[in-house]
Amino acid sequence: MNTKNLFGIILFFLCTINLVSCEKEEDDFLSKETENSTVISGTVHTKDGQPLSGVNIKMDYYEGAWLQYSLVRHKAKAKTDKNGNYKLELYVRDDELQRNENIRKYFDLVVDMKNLDSKQYILPGEMISNVISVDPLVVKPATDTAPIISYNISLERNKTYTQDFYIPQKRSVQITLKGFTPNQNNAHFEVSSFFPWGGESDEEKMIDTKYNIGHSAMDMYVASSKEQTFEVPFALNENNIVRLTKRKNGILTSEDYKIFVTKDSPKSLTYEY
Repeated sequence: MNTKNLFGIILFFLCTINLVSCEKEEDDFLSKETENSTVISGTVHTKDGQPLSGVNIKMDYYEGAWLQYSLVRHKAKAKTDKNGNYKLELYVRDDELQRNENIRKYFDLVVDMKNLDSKQYILPGEMISNVISVDPLVVKPATDTAPIISYNISLERNKTYTQDFYIPQKRSVQITLKGFTPNQNNAHFEVSSFFPWGGESDEEKMIDTKYNIGHSAMDMYVASSKEQTFEVPFALNENNIVRLTKRKNGILTSEDYKIFVTKDSPKSLTYEY
């Protein structure tokens, strides 16, 4: 029998009868500068490069095999300075570089924004919703969601990486949906917003930005009457997308409108079903 398979069987058996811990967590921080270390650095900022200080950043290593074991190593942590800069330095171990099709391995870069004001900045809770009721549909923002960005990445030893993060300032715009008749042929009328948010990305996007695209929480702004007004979040001083989703006569359609949101404009928006 293959030695690795035998090890997996033995470890699974031990986990099952609780003779050993199947979950392990350990610190693996560098106590001093080390040759061949890996460095990740960048800035956390809002519009026009305005720095965001005091934001916690960390790098963890995860390893696990289904029904066998899991391992977490805390590799590095930092906090952004007054210029929004951070730097993480860690050593990538040999076993973290080795690939095994039966074991999942990855590094997790986490940005913790708990010190940022959710009234001033668009945080993750604005983009996730909790369904309170299905009939009628009642949805609320997931305000208890941890204010973090988490990215699974691959790292090499003795490499330097740069990763910036953009957290936009927020402005809510009143959007009125008119002319909707509920409970008619499975009708649906919804508005949502899309905006630059998070880490950098080279992928083609609906908005011209070097950052990823965030969006308002799903099912948050759904019409249930002939005229309804919502407070929808947008990125301040940025190009945003207003998306209208309609189902009329059983046909689902989507319309996108690009708007630039400033402190005073647009004052409000109205769309017809």
